[in-house]
Amino acid sequence: MMRRFNLILLTILLVVLIQPVYAGTTATSNDAYNKSVQMLSVCENNQVTPDWNYAENINDNRGITFGAIGFTTGTWDGNILIKYYTKLNPNNTLAKYIPALNAIDAGPHPYNDESSSNSMVGLDNFITDVNSINDPLWQTAQLYLIQEMYWNPTVAAWNRIGANNQLTLAFMYNSNIRFGQDYMESFITGATTQCGGTPGTGVDENTYLRALMAEMDAQIVKEGWGDTDRNDGFKTLLVEGNVNLTTPFIFTEYGDSYIITGDLDLNTTTPSTAFTYPTPVVAFSYLTPVPHAKAVTLTDKFKYTNFIYMD
Repeated sequence: MMRRFNLILLTILLVVLIQPVYAGTTATSNDAYNKSVQMLSVCENNQVTPDWNYAENINDNRGITFGAIGFTTGTWDGNILIKYYTKLNPNNTLAKYIPALNAIDAGPHPYNDESSSNSMVGLDNFITDVNSINDPLWQTAQLYLIQEMYWNPTVAAWNRIGANNQLTLAFMYNSNIRFGQDYMESFITGATTQCGGTPGTGVDENTYLRALMAEMDAQIVKEGWGDTDRNDGFKTLLVEGNVNLTTPFIFTEYGDSYIITGDLDLNTTTPSTAFTYPTPVVAFSYLTPVPHAKAVTLTDKFKYTNFIYMD
């Protein structure tokens, strides 16, 4: 009863106080990015602004989850982030963990389709150190890698399937953050098979998005970590018809509701030491997912980046 009452109050606040200010939001790429960042901040950290200093072992066999989108110590991308941050600030408090992370990266990864390690060896004070960072370059490193490793590939895939709606883009970004790019591509393959095509070939985009959601739902259930309601907020927006994410709107995740405005002041300037994947990258094509081994290409790319480029 109290949750329902709070939701009513939130709706009244949204309609009466905020709507006149934000009506007329345009569908620019930066606009879509800001809204997607807010939505994924809700999914990852239960707040509408990124939590750059979040760090926790959530016991999902990926080691320590940390940063704004949940980089992890057991899936290579966490080490890539710290190594890149160290390029921007060699004297940072996390650089001392690179040898331990290198050892974890080089060791067995038996969990989550053989794509993760739960090793915590050498990371005793890691969470405290992440929580204590007070350095703008930490945010810069995260923002840049989020765009290079997750957002830009999502936008490329969204364009490739001929989608137009921001909700489709935000949901694909959600799937990329939660499972990685190879799984996002496998969801696209499954939805395309199920629908007999893509929005670009004439399939209704909402129908296609429902198929994408069903693909991700199935993988969440298969993995078994309990976040089966992660996609509920996206589904509600689809039912409500807000496929272009007209702001402000209510986004409900895990039973709590948040107002998404797209109003974020993010410094997305390219750092002086830019991140690039090593070449050649032909072996890491995402366009033809390998049957059964869906995480292999992303894993290989992260491993190759760590041990060839970042060191």
